[in-house]
Amino acid sequence: MKRYTVTSKTIEAKETLNNLSIAKEIIAILRSHDLNYEDAKKVLDCTDQVLLNYLLKDKKI
Repeated sequence: MKRYTVTSKTIEAKETLNNLSIAKEIIAILRSHDLNYEDAKKVLDCTDQVLLNYLLKDKKI
């Protein structure tokens, strides 16, 4: 898989709260699948790459 470097930016409080609710949903999904730490980490790493590829597919870096 391709890896991308993402620059940091200031995150506003509202954006943080939105991300927190998404994170809670992801945690609930991981718990529902009864994954151990290693498997959950692999799933999250893969998910990160899929999401980055989706978001960056039309952008040139």
